[in-house]
Amino acid sequence: MLEVAFRTGAEIVGCASVVDYEDGTQVRNYADISEGFLDRNTCIIDILGQTRHAWGAVHNKVFKKSIFDNIRFPKVRHLEDYVVTIKAFNEVNMIYFCSHSFYHHTSLPNSLSHSSWYPGRLAIPETGEQIVNYLKNNNADTVVRKYTYRFMYLLYAGVLWSIYKSKPDDARTIRANIRWRSLNVCREYLLHGPKQRGDIKMLLQFILSII
Repeated sequence: MLEVAFRTGAEIVGCASVVDYEDGTQVRNYADISEGFLDRNTCIIDILGQTRHAWGAVHNKVFKKSIFDNIRFPKVRHLEDYVVTIKAFNEVNMIYFCSHSFYHHTSLPNSLSHSSWYPGRLAIPETGEQIVNYLKNNNADTVVRKYTYRFMYLLYAGVLWSIYKSKPDDARTIRANIRWRSLNVCREYLLHGPKQRGDIKMLLQFILSII
């Protein structure tokens, strides 16, 4: 990837990746993205919309050093990659995608990222707000800003659905604490956010999990 960066002049170079599972199964991510330069707004929108091309991880990329003059990882346990990559994408003009899978990621079924619920997930929407505020305050494209409504809704819907499925002892209290904010986020999404296939199912899940 470093060689590609020197050859193309790209400020960010990243690659496809392979997920290795304990049973030996391998799944290649981003196999349908063509090698070449990517539009920065498209990269950001894929992350905000959580499409199958959401290319938000840091581990499969190299960055021009100067990008990190003003960017740092936040002190959070979720979405820290998104905070960094969205800021980086928004501040550069040349992003290059390598179709070769240089990076392998081992999926551990008992890791925190795969657990259905633990209290730390409540901080996810707060980190999402950091991303949204950054985009609003740093001249992000109008279409990108529209996707922030969808992004926040997806975060709250995901947290509430995890609570609903896991049924922790304090589920009622947790839901009560975030109900109004999540309803406001849902309303803003319905009024302003882009819609995609499958959103009706997610909306029904959201309603079910918040009752």
